[in-house]
Order: sequence, then C-alpha cells, then structure tokens
Amino acid sequence: MNKYAGTPDFIRKQIARWVSAVFNPIVLAPLMFFFLLSFEPVYFVDKTYLAVIILVFFSLVPLVVLLVFKKLKLITSLDVFYRERRHLPYIFGIASYIVGGLLLLSHVYWEGLIASAVYALIGTSTMAALINYRFKISNHNAAASVSATYLLVATIMYGSPVSYITAFLVSILLVVLMIWSRVAVGAHTFYESISGSVLGFCIAAISIILVIF
Repeated sequence: MNKYAGTPDFIRKQIARWVSAVFNPIVLAPLMFFFLLSFEPVYFVDKTYLAVIILVFFSLVPLVVLLVFKKLKLITSLDVFYRERRHLPYIFGIASYIVGGLLLLSHVYWEGLIASAVYALIGTSTMAALINYRFKISNHNAAASVSATYLLVATIMYGSPVSYITAFLVSILLVVLMIWSRVAVGAHTFYESISGSVLGFCIAAISIILVIF
C-alpha cells in the first residue's frame, strides 16, 4: 500500500490523472465529432457509418499505435513524456486523422463545422508535431482547446441563447482543468500546457473563419 495514499498531494495527483485520462485526445476528438454530427446533415450514408469512422480513425487507431509503440519499448508510457519519442506517434496519428478526415469529408457539408473540425485537428496535430522538433508542447491541451472551441461555436450556431452561457462555462472549465491536470501529473510545465491550449484555439479559430465565414 502506498504510504502517501490519502494525503492531499496524493489525492490531487489521482484526480489529475483521472482528468487527463478522461479528457484524453482519443476521447475528446470523437466526442466533439459526435456533438457536431448531431447538428449537421450527412450525405449518402447513415450517421452511424460516420460514427464508426470517427471511432476508428480518431480514437482506436491512435490508441493502438501508442499501445504497440509501448510494447516495442519505443515509448515508456501512453503520455509519451519524452519529446524525442513523440515524433513517430505524431506521424501515425496525423496519418490516421487524414484518412478518417477524407472519409468524413466525402459525406459532410464542406463548409460546415464537421469539415472545419477535421481541418483543425489535422492542422493542430501537424503544427504540434513541427514544434515538437524544438520544443515540447501539450497535445492534450491543444485537443481540449479545439474541442472547447467547437462546443461553443456549435452551441452559438445551433443552440438556444440560454445554452450559450452553459457552453461557455463548460468550455472554459474543460481548458482550465486540462491545463491543471497536465501540470499536476508532471507531464508538462505550465508554459507547455498554455502553449498547447493557445495553439489549439488559434488553429480552430482560423479553420472556422476560413471554412464557415
């Protein structure tokens, strides 16, 4: 039994680990797309088909890649703490996003939020991968900011005025919780977490402006 169990610091880190696991990019990305899918029309196929594509290419494939890399000892944990070992996971993850994104784009409105979210995820991951060659940046926080941005924008476009405040508060809470959790578990410094959040928000905002407006 851990002698530190029950102490405030132990409890804080356990909560932080739980937050990091629940709001992992492989969880947030599918949830974001499912939320957007509930508002926008699709073409030629049932939404269930697109839901499967989302699960496979935006969640399962990236997860399997990480598990295989860990089995091969290319990474030491699913968080990939060491910057030098993040290059291959980024490449495979981006490839999976591109394949899944192309399949989605063939059945959704090209000037809608789903299409914009595809570009934002691919763009954010690509920029994070490039930055990773010199500096470590939080992909968890980038994904959280992208998801929070689309939650808020979708609610403004399709929801009621009453739901705007709720969406805003949930979005802020998601980003703040993720920044806190990544620092608390020791995966990132505060500045790495903030950088990831800013990157995710900026790419999402640019994608929304270019695609929708």
